[in-house]
Amino acid sequence: LTFAIIYLFFILLNYNEVQSLGQSLVPPAYRNRVIKIISDFENALNRYFRGQAFIALICVVLYTVGFVIIGLPMGIVLGLITGTLVMIPYMHNLSIIPGLLLAILKSYQTHEPIFASILFVLIVFAAVQIIMDFVLVPIIMKNATGLNPAIILLSLSLWGKLLGILGLIIALPLTYLFMGYYQDLINETKKTEGPSKPPITEQSIKNLRKIPGED
Repeated sequence: LTFAIIYLFFILLNYNEVQSLGQSLVPPAYRNRVIKIISDFENALNRYFRGQAFIALICVVLYTVGFVIIGLPMGIVLGLITGTLVMIPYMHNLSIIPGLLLAILKSYQTHEPIFASILFVLIVFAAVQIIMDFVLVPIIMKNATGLNPAIILLSLSLWGKLLGILGLIIALPLTYLFMGYYQDLINETKKTEGPSKPPITEQSIKNLRKIPGED
């Protein structure tokens, strides 16, 4: 993982050179098509990450406010971390463990029942999760990618199963890209086939048999 991060860092530093080298390795007959696919994928990634960053920013505020209201120790820090992890789908759920530990610490400091402290923390996580799943993701990600909320959930599950964490990160851009090319394929097929012929009906047969000039 460390070497992958280092390689990624140097690739980003010399992204233009790496991109030019990659394009030169593609045969000229396929170069334009490959460049178009890569460009479309970059645009899809940019739109997805902008939408996801906006969702994460809102979640940072929601988690931080929730933890401060219930008086959780280090609530601001935990809210910042949990909201930032929203950038990777489902990763923010890992913050439940330190949240529960801080709830136990709070119960010892304030002599509050442990059950009540844990319950308040779970309520904050559940409330923000509901807001994110039923309000933020359907509205923001639909505007960013044009995907239906049901397709968003299905793509996350499918690509997550296939590629793990990487699949969760690129699930929506890939789905958006595939659906875009599928729609383009349908449009090209319709143009090739031409306008659809009207169905043959009894009235159309009578019109064909009618003598010109005859009422």
